[in-house]
Amino acid sequence: MHMRYAAHILNLIVKDGLKDLNVSIVKICGAVKYVRSFPSRLQKFKECMEEEMIQSKSLVCLDVETRWNSTFLMLKTIVTFKKAFQNLHSKDITCIRELEKSGGVPNKEDWKKISTFLPFLNIFYDATLKLSGSRYMTGNCYVPKIYGIGWTISSFLTHENEGIRSMAEKMKLKRDKYWAIVNNINVLLFIAVVLYPRYKIKYVEWLVRSSCDSENAALLSSKIRVVLRNLVDFYVSSHPKAKKVDHGTSSSSYNIGDKFSKPTGVDIEEVLDF
Repeated sequence: MHMRYAAHILNLIVKDGLKDLNVSIVKICGAVKYVRSFPSRLQKFKECMEEEMIQSKSLVCLDVETRWNSTFLMLKTIVTFKKAFQNLHSKDITCIRELEKSGGVPNKEDWKKISTFLPFLNIFYDATLKLSGSRYMTGNCYVPKIYGIGWTISSFLTHENEGIRSMAEKMKLKRDKYWAIVNNINVLLFIAVVLYPRYKIKYVEWLVRSSCDSENAALLSSKIRVVLRNLVDFYVSSHPKAKKVDHGTSSSSYNIGDKFSKPTGVDIEEVLDF
């Protein structure tokens, strides 16, 4: 559930970033719609492809406006057909007239913008696939992934390209709205990371310190520890009859019949790096 929610938030973040590309995207969409609207127009476009020696089994397709990743795929595909579109626009006066009624004809600057932004957008496309993939995305991966997205956005705030910097700034504002307000964060998401043997509490606190200012980092770390302590206390109080085992006792001596029993030789606070 949370992974799907994260994918939705990421969709909103990127859509905000794409506002700087809106004019170019509208022009590109208009060109695609023109080509796909009638078989005769599509045939002309195929002839332009042959003249430009573009060999592709796929053809241009429209995006779904509510899903930015479909917009990314449309833009990624359409770059392959750039010369075919330019060829069509130079020959088909009807195409020019139709496109002028909407956003206009894609020019060199529009094509340049799309090509420049695609590698940047590809990072978020991959993240969207992982967050929305219910078969392999688990709770312990959620927090590192969303903080990783934040770091990625921040790394582009100083990019040499002004357009990419502007896009990153818009993405950061939207990202912070959902994932930087400590009181709105579900602490249980961090508990899932703590309980994963590879990470534990020290990793989570490093993650928090690396992503928040000192005040918010201290507040969030404190909340995580309080919830974790409450969960440990609840576990202990729920299983008072768990068989006790000395430090030197072999694991084979555990009460296998009681799946909740834990050896006193294993300090749960030590395991969690409290």
